[in-house]
Amino acid sequence: METALSVPDSPLPAPAGQNDLGLLEIWLNTKVSSHSRRAYRFELSRFLPFVAKPLAAVSLSDLQTSPAGSTPRN
Repeated sequence: METALSVPDSPLPAPAGQNDLGLLEIWLNTKVSSHSRRAYRFELSRFLPFVAKPLAAVSLSDLQTSPAGSTPRN
């Protein structure tokens, strides 16, 4: 007698970091203004290489010391 395999209804989560760029793309696409999307992309292009770790592992200290977080705003 064979036992049926149980398959989850939703996809299994990917290991940490593998969906970060996809998640950021989804978030960026919620921004109506193309200027905002461009500015956020620029900041992300500076921040992600700086932290060099999955978003789930980013700390407040990482945010405060990143080049993206240290740019003064007018």
